[in-house]
Amino acid sequence: MKKGAQPIDKFAAQNRLKVVLDECGDPCIQGSRAKLYFDEEALCMIAVDARVSGVSLEVLNDLDADRTWVGDVYRDSKQRGYRDVWLKGIPKAKWGAAIKLARCRTRRKVSEEQREALAHRLKVARASKKTPVRSVESPAKRGRGK
Repeated sequence: MKKGAQPIDKFAAQNRLKVVLDECGDPCIQGSRAKLYFDEEALCMIAVDARVSGVSLEVLNDLDADRTWVGDVYRDSKQRGYRDVWLKGIPKAKWGAAIKLARCRTRRKVSEEQREALAHRLKVARASKKTPVRSVESPAKRGRGK
């Protein structure tokens, strides 16, 4: 495991997020709008081709990042606005807002009762597969498909 992967694993465990490897092989947390990663101990966010309606300058300024870079707005054929955004050093108090802005999906929290019910359903499903299944004869063997 890389040295930089340690803070992101702790962050992901605290917030019930999934860590994946990006195209460069670096660990990150992928959201539908942006991805979060750690540079040393600083939380960073990068959004490529993010819709302007969801990533406004006011929302980016509210994150109070140490460094912010916002690209120019460009329009597609339907006149929808897109831009690139990069934030570095998001403070710990704003991590929840960064998760929401990146639209990272959290893993669901399963209670003990739900865990037991799921284990029972899995046990029943596995047991039912062990019973012999009556084979279906083809129409040719029954004399109908000649």
